[in-house]
Amino acid sequence: MTQTPNTPEFEYAIIGKGLLGAAAARHLSQQSDSVALIGPDEPKTWQTHKGVFASHYDEARIVSQSAPDSEWQTLDRASIVQYPVIEAQSGIRFSTPSGRLTALPKGEDIFYPYVASNAPNCLSSVNHAPFSFPDNYDVVFEKAPSGYLNPRQMVLAQTTCAELQGTAVIAQQVSRIELEQSLAKISLTNGELIYSKKVLLATGAFTNFFDLLPRQLALKPETITTVLAEVSEETAVHFKNMPPLNYMNPDGPLIHLSILPPIRYPNGRYYIKLFTFSDAERPLTKLDELTNWFKKERPFPYLDLAKEIMQALMPTIDFLSWEVKPCIVTYTPTWKPMIDCVVNGRVYVAVGGNGGSAHPSDAIGKLAADLMIHNEWRSHLEHKNFQAQYADDWSDWMSELTSVWMNLD
Repeated sequence: MTQTPNTPEFEYAIIGKGLLGAAAARHLSQQSDSVALIGPDEPKTWQTHKGVFASHYDEARIVSQSAPDSEWQTLDRASIVQYPVIEAQSGIRFSTPSGRLTALPKGEDIFYPYVASNAPNCLSSVNHAPFSFPDNYDVVFEKAPSGYLNPRQMVLAQTTCAELQGTAVIAQQVSRIELEQSLAKISLTNGELIYSKKVLLATGAFTNFFDLLPRQLALKPETITTVLAEVSEETAVHFKNMPPLNYMNPDGPLIHLSILPPIRYPNGRYYIKLFTFSDAERPLTKLDELTNWFKKERPFPYLDLAKEIMQALMPTIDFLSWEVKPCIVTYTPTWKPMIDCVVNGRVYVAVGGNGGSAHPSDAIGKLAADLMIHNEWRSHLEHKNFQAQYADDWSDWMSELTSVWMNLD
C-alpha cells in the first residue's frame, strides 16, 4: 500500500498507549495539533487475545517520593506534582495520597528505599493498623503525597487530556515501521497505514519483537508474579485508609514485598495486592513467551509462603480467596528508562521502566516529548544515563536474571 490523499499524516506519532506513551501524548499535544497516539485497548478476554499486552492492566501501584538515586527522585517528584493537574483536566481521579509504610529489620539500611527513612518527609510510625510487625523491625511512614495510584485510570486520564488537546487516539496495534524520504510509514495490523514525520516508541516489553527498529535495544522483559488476596467489602471499607507497605524479609526467598490496600477490582470484588521479586521469575526472550505469560495460568511456587507472610502481617484480616496474576517488568542495563533518538531525528524511544516507572511516568513522557520537539536534551538530568543501549553491546547482561535482587517499586 502507498500513501493516498486520505492516508492520515501527523507531525508526531506515539506507538504504545500505556503509561509512558499516554504521558508523552499529553505533553506533545500541548505544543502541536498534529499528534497521534496509537495502541490497542486492553483486551476484554486475555486468554483468547492475539495481540500485545501491557503491565498497566492493574488497579494499584505504589507512589513514593523516595528513590534509589537522584534521577529517579527527580522524575518521581516532577510527576507527582502533576497528578492534580491531570485529574482536574481529565475529570478522572487516579491517585490516593495516603502515605506509605516501610518496614525492615533494625540495622538493615542497605536497601532502597529504606535509606530514605531520615528524609524530612518520613516519620517513625507507631500506629500502622492493620499491620503487625516483628519486634525487631523499624517502621517508617512516608507522608503524602506518597501513597498509591490506579495505573488503568492514570492511562485513561492522560489519554483523555491528550484527546481534549486534539490528539488522535487510534486503538490499533502497529506491526511495522518503514522510513521513507521525509515520513515514517506505520503499518497497522488491520491493514491501514499512518504517516508521521516523527515517531516515538513507547512499546515496553514488546519493543524488540516487531519490525520497529533497525537494531534491537538492550531490553530484558522478565516475569513478575502478583498475588491478589480477596477480602470482604466490609473489610475494605474498614481499612480504606490503609497505606501501602514496602516490607523487607531478608530471610527470603521473598525478600522484598510490596502490599497495596484493599481496592475494588473490575470484577466487583475487593483485593489486597502483593507483588514480590523471587527466583521463580524468568526472562522472556520470544514473542510467544510474552503473550503466553499473560494468557496462561501458572502456579506460583511461593504462594503458600506469600499467604503465610500476609496473614502474619495482617492477623485481624479474614482473607476469602487467593489469586495469582501475571505482570512483566522490562529492565535496562542502566536501571533507567531509555529516552533517546535512535534514528536521525525521526525515531525516538521511551522504554524500559525497570519496575518503577508508573508513578514517574508523566515526567518520563515529558522528557520524551521535549526531545522530539526540540531534537535535543533539555533537562538538567544527564542524558547519558537515559541514552539508548543496544542488545549486541550487552550480551552477557541480557542472559542474566535480574528480578531476584531488583528492589524498585
